[in-house]
Amino acid sequence: RAPAAGGVATGDDVTLFYYYYAMVLLGLERFEDALQCLKCALAVPSYVATDVLAAAYKKLIVVELLVHGEFRPEGLRFVASLMQRKLNFFGLTYSKLAKSYSFGTRDELLQSLDKHADEFSRDGNLNLVRRLPTALLHQSILRISHTYLSLPLADGAW
Repeated sequence: RAPAAGGVATGDDVTLFYYYYAMVLLGLERFEDALQCLKCALAVPSYVATDVLAAAYKKLIVVELLVHGEFRPEGLRFVASLMQRKLNFFGLTYSKLAKSYSFGTRDELLQSLDKHADEFSRDGNLNLVRRLPTALLHQSILRISHTYLSLPLADGAW
């Protein structure tokens, strides 16, 4: 898509740039960098929740789960509150997925994946979402090892 008249890029052009750049980074499995690009795509001021913003928000939820092990909507301080409400509506299934990832068991996560597989496939996120059970296992191991590493030696000796 060509920039607007006069060669000046619009907000939509910038959003598309960051979204496509995030897609490339996801293909290269550079999830942390892709997460930053998705945040930049959502940070561009907009009055309308476009399809690109909705897709970026959905991917942001999944990538944030992969990178940090949790999704916190309050971390999107840079997105206007009205826009956040609109994006939450579009990403309702993904928010439920994030809750089952953060607070549920692996079985609950797998059930949620199976239940909404059609929507994830339609959105083009199925392969990304399929990484979540492995990431959940990895996050659980990290939490357990952190717990045991932070225990004082006197507590471990009965």
